[in-house]
Amino acid sequence: QRDMDSAVRTLKDMKRQSVSPCVVSYNTLMDMHAAAGNSALAERTLQDMRKDNLQPNTVTFNTLIKSFSNARDLTGVERSLDALKSQRLLPSLLTYNMLISVYSKLGSMAKAERMLHDARSQ
Repeated sequence: QRDMDSAVRTLKDMKRQSVSPCVVSYNTLMDMHAAAGNSALAERTLQDMRKDNLQPNTVTFNTLIKSFSNARDLTGVERSLDALKSQRLLPSLLTYNMLISVYSKLGSMAKAERMLHDARSQ
C-alpha cells in the first residue's frame, strides 16, 4: 500500500511540476492497482491517462484484463477486450493466454476455445 501511495503521489507531483507522465507511468500505476485487487482504481487510471491525452496500448488493456481476471469479473474482462479492439489494437499472445485462462476458470469453455482459435488465426 505504501508503494502505491508513493506512486500516486509521484504522478501528482509530476503534473504539478509540469512534467507529463507517459503511458508507462500510468501502466505501472494500473498494474499496482491490479496487484492490490482494485480493478476500479485500475480502470480510473485508464480514464486519467485519456484525460492527459495519452493513447493506451496493448499493455494497458492487458493490465486491465489481468485486474478483472483476478477479480473473476468477466464483464470487466470483456469490456477491457472490447476497449482494446475499439482502439484498433490487436490482442497479443499474452492477451489471448489471459483470456483463455479466465474463461476456462469461470467455466466458459466455448469462449476459451474461441480465443484459442482467434490466437491461432492471428
